[in-house]
Amino acid sequence: MPAEWLGDAYEALGAQIAAGGTRGHRRAGERVVRRWLADWFRQCRPGMTLRDGLCSGSCARSLLAYFDRMSLEPCGKCQSPGCEVCFPDEDQVVTQEAPAVAPRVESTGDELERVVTCKSPGQVTSLAGLLAAGGVDTHTWHVDKHVVNRWEVANAAGEVTPLWQVKAWLSRRLLSRIERAPFFAVPSSEPGDSRAVRTALILPDTQTGFTWGPGHQTLIPYHDRRALEVARLMAADLDPDEVIWLGDNQDFEELSLKFTRDPLAAQTTQPGIDEQAWWYSRFKVSAPRASHRVFDGNHEHRMEKALQERAPWAVHLKAPGSDRAVMSVPYLLGLDDMGIEWLGEYGSEWWLWDKVRISHGDTVASGGGRTVSKVAAASSFSQVFGHIHHLEMACKTIWGPNGAETIGVMSPGCLCRVDGAVPGVKARPDWQQGVGVLELDEETGNVTMHPVQIVNGRAVYAGQVYVATDRTDQIAGELGYPQMRASASG
Repeated sequence: MPAEWLGDAYEALGAQIAAGGTRGHRRAGERVVRRWLADWFRQCRPGMTLRDGLCSGSCARSLLAYFDRMSLEPCGKCQSPGCEVCFPDEDQVVTQEAPAVAPRVESTGDELERVVTCKSPGQVTSLAGLLAAGGVDTHTWHVDKHVVNRWEVANAAGEVTPLWQVKAWLSRRLLSRIERAPFFAVPSSEPGDSRAVRTALILPDTQTGFTWGPGHQTLIPYHDRRALEVARLMAADLDPDEVIWLGDNQDFEELSLKFTRDPLAAQTTQPGIDEQAWWYSRFKVSAPRASHRVFDGNHEHRMEKALQERAPWAVHLKAPGSDRAVMSVPYLLGLDDMGIEWLGEYGSEWWLWDKVRISHGDTVASGGGRTVSKVAAASSFSQVFGHIHHLEMACKTIWGPNGAETIGVMSPGCLCRVDGAVPGVKARPDWQQGVGVLELDEETGNVTMHPVQIVNGRAVYAGQVYVATDRTDQIAGELGYPQMRASASG
């Protein structure tokens, strides 16, 4: 140890060491000072060696101040402070630790995203420690990811000091929930009496989802609640045998890997799931006789694709006693609990009355009427599909050994907004809202298709006018999302 450093140390310790008396006592004092020096560098100058500190006046001043805070227990035999001669056991030296040095936490970012970092010689070694040291309120901030790094630094004396860096990326929790979304208890389907005419109500692409309004105060829907309410009124009035959702019932913009995700879609997946479950339950109550079925669309398929890309191990995780993957649309929407049938994975088909092929659809042709015309030209059976958001229908007569048979191909439009609010389309999309009504004449086996247009929350079918009531505040209240309320933007 350099003489000038040791001299400064003795001066700082004053009579406690200088008056030690014997050479042995002085050597004992030197060992104490060395140990204190090592402690000081480890706590106050992590990564710096004794050699580095020689040229730093601030280090010397800080060191002397550190020594001033220390005290030695006098030797019980010779009364010399810090004696390691009479009692060589180091336990005889009792130090009063300096007040703990608060770890330095750096925080950068804005009101929506933050990065919190702490480097320390051991005060902060975990995510929990970082959040506590940084005063992070986990009710306000969500941890998106974090890393913990550890390495070691040796000083000139060969003493090794472990250093830690803990870093976390945070995002603000935008959703304030009054309470958790309720479990939707719905009645079981009631088998109806045999009727001469069987009816199916077809519900196309709702794309239930949200974007944030100014200041993240309002959840603006992509789905059209008035169009959905018109369809629900029709379900209650028609009392159908079948209610079939064609897929793309969720938008899942936040899960898209193909398109650039709008930051305003952040944290909108959960409210989209909750509201679509609400609509499923309302339709189940409004049409208690019907069998309710749901298709998987390309938008719902975004969830599985995102998992396969980012967390393939989670694709098939199941809860005990359940056959459903936890991270799947039917499980998250609670379809089994509501008695709603999930019609397989994306690309599947289902036959209505063994006569009409129902699917989400994957054929698109630009221009009104061209998609169904293209499908009809290549088909020998009737079909109904969604996906294109067009209200279209085409018929074709086929001649065979039993004479003429007329088939129909229909796209019943959509139930999402058609004013350009849905992402990825033109400001003035060529879309139409509507539903499909199919009727089977049990005596002849003929199926009649009715595309029903919905305009501004109104529809006319079979001499009845259906006018929607705004359910926005009711939905917000029942789901516990104040940001959904119609007055939230005010």
